[in-house]
Amino acid sequence: MNRNRFGPLQHYALSLLLLFFLSCQNDLMEERRFEQQRRIERFIEANTKTHTYSDGVYHMVIEPGYGYRIQPGDTVKFWYVAYTLDSRVFDTNIYEIAREHELDTLTHHTLFMPIEYEVGSGILIEGLNRGIPLCRGGEISTIVFNSDYGFGEDKIGPIPAWSPLCLLYTSPSPRDRTRSRMPSSA
Repeated sequence: MNRNRFGPLQHYALSLLLLFFLSCQNDLMEERRFEQQRRIERFIEANTKTHTYSDGVYHMVIEPGYGYRIQPGDTVKFWYVAYTLDSRVFDTNIYEIAREHELDTLTHHTLFMPIEYEVGSGILIEGLNRGIPLCRGGEISTIVFNSDYGFGEDKIGPIPAWSPLCLLYTSPSPRDRTRSRMPSSA
């Protein structure tokens, strides 16, 4: 008795069906990436005249820093405001901005202190791992990246799935780790 319920024709049909399904998934991912790219480009056009693009991340300088370019291995401290392209703030380590945007200030994980980070260690989300080395010590800038370098298909708190993210970044010079500069507003 033949225990194989599927003959060669059924295996071929299942293989084609699987290939079609995977192809549709790839098309959907490409469509999402394209739409995110269009949204990011509109955001950048509305907010700055100049920007740089490197390794999948946009970097827009708001206030130039005159320290040296941050390098892998540097330890930096920085203040940040994380938000979506529609300006919905979802995280920050700046107390006043957290209160302004009604974020939980009692159990906030950052304790409203600068983040200390070794550049290149890979412990932050990928968009920041790629974006922070584009900055200079002492500058205020915005780092923008698509969901591939953020939270992808996951919905995290108020952040919808497939959301490009922005991070307002304020860094004291990596050589002067005790100095802190907070932006007055997001």
